[in-house]
Amino acid sequence: MKNLSIPFALGILILFAACEPQGNSNAGTDTPDTEPTQTEASVLSFAIDSSTFKSCHKDRCADASISIQVAEGGDAKVKDSLNTYAYRYLNNTLEAGEEGAEYKKAGAAAAAFCKAFVDYAKEDDNEFGGDWSTEIQWSKLSQNENAIVMEGAQYSYTGGAHGNGSIRFTTFNAKDGSVIDIYSLVKDEEKFLAVLEKALRTKLEIPEGQSLGEFGLFGDEFAAPANMAFVKDKLIMMYNTYEIGPYAMGSTDLEIPKEQLEGLFDYSGL
Repeated sequence: MKNLSIPFALGILILFAACEPQGNSNAGTDTPDTEPTQTEASVLSFAIDSSTFKSCHKDRCADASISIQVAEGGDAKVKDSLNTYAYRYLNNTLEAGEEGAEYKKAGAAAAAFCKAFVDYAKEDDNEFGGDWSTEIQWSKLSQNENAIVMEGAQYSYTGGAHGNGSIRFTTFNAKDGSVIDIYSLVKDEEKFLAVLEKALRTKLEIPEGQSLGEFGLFGDEFAAPANMAFVKDKLIMMYNTYEIGPYAMGSTDLEIPKEQLEGLFDYSGL
């Protein structure tokens, strides 16, 4: 959808005339009156970079709501890795904006989205489609001395039969900022997949003996979801829309307690 936008060379004054902020953008926490102590500076924490915009052309409008948890303090390598992934997620999921732009602030991304809508709606008074909307969030799910789990969630509508949304879990090594592939920690793949398929069948109420394809999923062969993360004492997973079934099926989330996965995972890095 980014190709729909006209080049962003109209200037920042026109951009803010087309996209009026609804409330204040939040680019972090209040600045302390004194310098942080060494202990405070060495602890990784999170602040919020958020913005909400709305703009209209005639009787059609666009809404953009973006909230990004930004890492602060702690080890610079870990912080930079988390924030690089955070804004990469924002740019990858923003469905309209300046061609080729890489936004590093929620406010700039929200403004670009609604400006792209106004530009598109003004083209020969384009009457195709309805209102546009986007909601993008990047937030912390869990944090301990070994791992940090972040969740990306987005939903956008820019015309067509329906909008599209997805959720993404990303686990980071808390010591060096690298991404941990949860599936690579599986010690017994065959048994692990059997546990997952049983959980899926229970969740969807698929009768015993009926194949996944007969039930209405995409094919009979079971596959683990790409999205999985350990949060506290359980493994959480998400099949996004279209991953295993038609749009009408929506997304499917699964949770499996750690005790049911005994001997199936290497937890040393978590």
